Amino acid sequence: MSKWVRNLGSWISENDVLKNINNPKIIRCSQLFWWIAYLRLSEDYWWCCQQKGDCADLQLRYIFEQFGDLFAYTSLDEWWLVNGNRLFGIPEKSKANLDEVKLMRVDELTLSFDSDSYVALIPFGMTTDQAVDQLRTLLDKNLHRQILGKNTPQFELLPYPTKSRRRLLTAYQTWCLYKLIQQNHQCHWRLYEIGVSLGLSISNLPDRADSPQKTRLKQSSMRVTAQQNLMDANRLIANVECGRFPDKGTIPTIHRWSSSQVKQLEEARREMPRFGIDWLIKELAFLDPLQQRRLSMDTQTTVADGVAILTEYAKMDFPFMASQKAARAGNYHARLAVKV
Repeated sequence: MSKWVRNLGSWISENDVLKNINNPKIIRCSQLFWWIAYLRLSEDYWWCCQQKGDCADLQLRYIFEQFGDLFAYTSLDEWWLVNGNRLFGIPEKSKANLDEVKLMRVDELTLSFDSDSYVALIPFGMTTDQAVDQLRTLLDKNLHRQILGKNTPQFELLPYPTKSRRRLLTAYQTWCLYKLIQQNHQCHWRLYEIGVSLGLSISNLPDRADSPQKTRLKQSSMRVTAQQNLMDANRLIANVECGRFPDKGTIPTIHRWSSSQVKQLEEARREMPRFGIDWLIKELAFLDPLQQRRLSMDTQTTVADGVAILTEYAKMDFPFMASQKAARAGNYHARLAVKV
């Protein structure tokens, strides 16, 4: 089922996003936005970019070859203009596929034909109705399947329930805040504090009127919610490294780096880390420069700054999360809607 997004009074589906794929702003009306966001969270992908694709994991090397160095661009829009249509656009069919249907005699079959075509043999004496009926059956079995198999994007979004799409945002928030806390040795927040600060479960936020028993139950539920979001984020990152999104399937651990590369990575983590003190504000600047201008952050991002930044993420409108029913009822409005 197509999922619809607000577009200046009308509604566009994921298919319409692909049709207007050369417009970089339209990516924010699609789950493709999070495809890139999660890929940039992968330290292994970052290190693969630093190594210019020198990686023992052939799958990760292939993703690097296709997506390129995401960290060499200043913004998502800049990267999208270069790579978006090539990776996610629907390939144009060759002109040969658009030719009219032709008839020729058997003795003319010595002529060369396009490899992406079929030749139909229609015996003389067969009525038009009989020929059309048999051709329709043959085309249903063969031609449509061939067209669908060849005219598809290089990378496609996997089916993902609409009710689960909000988790793409909250899992991203949870992973980022957890990363900041790991870097800040003065902050001792755990999963419960992460869940409360991000409002991951509104029904489990603390209330002064709660009894001690209810408070403990809320704390336990909030911890579970935060843990689930963190696990989902790690699984999404592992799958996007393999060119699958959104997917939370189990990915086997694969040896990726030589011993010398591991040493270099440890040095890089100290000298030019992917997740430095200002990495989160840089992420926001890359993904959405307009949102970044709304924030006033120092170069060093504290945990409190991180909560503020990630709260801004939550305020962004991601129209693909709206159900078709809510969209058509006019109950969902997206400030990030684009004109196509």
